[in-house]
Amino acid sequence: MTIALASVLVAGFTAWLWYRGGGREEYVRDRRKVVAKAADELATSMSIAFAGEHTYRVATPEDFAGLDRTFYATATAELERAGFACIADVVDETMRRAFPNLRNVGRVLLGDGGRTRALVMDTRAVGRLRLFQLIGLVPRRLSFVEVVTEVEGAGRFISTASSLGLDRMALPDAIAIERHPPGTPPTDLVARHRERLTAMQREVFTVMRDAAELFQSVQRSNLVFARHREALGPLTEDELKALTGRPLRDHERELLDALARGHDRAQGTDSSGSTR
Repeated sequence: MTIALASVLVAGFTAWLWYRGGGREEYVRDRRKVVAKAADELATSMSIAFAGEHTYRVATPEDFAGLDRTFYATATAELERAGFACIADVVDETMRRAFPNLRNVGRVLLGDGGRTRALVMDTRAVGRLRLFQLIGLVPRRLSFVEVVTEVEGAGRFISTASSLGLDRMALPDAIAIERHPPGTPPTDLVARHRERLTAMQREVFTVMRDAAELFQSVQRSNLVFARHREALGPLTEDELKALTGRPLRDHERELLDALARGHDRAQGTDSSGSTR
């Protein structure tokens, strides 16, 4: 439940650096301080988001304020026609603590005899991220549907999602994701997901019989993401290039350098990877 949101937040941080002035002389004089602040904030957010298991709570009507209720209703109806049943509306408290400028609710559903879970999510940006949406630096549409199946006992997950262009960060090899454009009908996602599973005839898939087992599967995927992010660090050059869609600018390279230094300190290594 994290990659698309993390990608949006990182895009917001790079937009913030741009917003602070780019090449203006007064910005250049103050750039080291600005970049250091951005690196600290981003590293903190990513360390919270990818620390391991997450905390969830049942959503209230107030949590839906500002979100696209029509999107939830339409996507849910389509998934129900495909045989899914709604399990719960939840708020990921860990992600909310990591990314306080994002508000969202995840609607989780279960289908295909318990072997596939679905997530319907709309996200609202607040604060400076809302400003960056209005001027086009952060995607305006932050709604997607994802269907996921876990391979039994293998720590691997098959994901089909309408998140193309939203989740541009690197995924672990254990997450086999196929991205489709936002707005792809959920029934099309489910049909394609079933085709993918059919092609994996030798695999045995985890069956989730109730809400508790569904969230156990979610937590196992959270742990996969956490181990992957710990190995990579907060952000890689390839990820930042993918997020910006262009060659990196000086202040963005400085951001990566600052993040790498902080990650090395946290891991107890120097820039060559040697233990200090």
